[in-house]
Amino acid sequence: MNKLSKQKQQQLIGVAVVALGILGALYWFVIHAQNETIAKNRKETALLDDQIGKADKLKNSQAQVQEDLTAVTNRLAKVEKDMATGDLFLWAIELLNTAKKPYIVDVQTPSTPDIGPIGLLSDFPYKSAKYVVRGSGFYHDIGKFVTGVENAYPYMRVQNLQVDVGGDSTAADQDKEKLSFRFELVTMVKPTAK
Repeated sequence: MNKLSKQKQQQLIGVAVVALGILGALYWFVIHAQNETIAKNRKETALLDDQIGKADKLKNSQAQVQEDLTAVTNRLAKVEKDMATGDLFLWAIELLNTAKKPYIVDVQTPSTPDIGPIGLLSDFPYKSAKYVVRGSGFYHDIGKFVTGVENAYPYMRVQNLQVDVGGDSTAADQDKEKLSFRFELVTMVKPTAK
């Protein structure tokens, strides 16, 4: 190989440096920029794939959502079937007569209902009716009656339960152990059809 002169060596080194600079600039401004664009596009594609997957999942779950809606609607209709409607005073008398049958308690006629809004949510379609219920019975029978009413009717609650000694001095010894009770029975009232 021929020896290059000093000037030619410097020119060759200069050309190599300029070529490396041009290659570096090409890499930085063209290839690097394209790599960033490709990475950005991959992220966007991954996000779109994720959204498409969620949309497909939602589309495929439409049948399940419809099935759940039907089940909840049927359950609501079942609960509303026994809910207070129409003549609320007569409804309460019939309900208490039915509810007391399995228990050994005497229940008097309830008070007339105090009707008002429930106030849980705005535009809540149900109202509440509050009755004062009085009666007498033995301690355990009263407890079973109260829990039986609350468990049988999920839209009712018993509040402000008061139990007092209700024995009569002229009554038989067994009746002296009877207690009198008073509670407020609060129930939801089925909305009337518009």
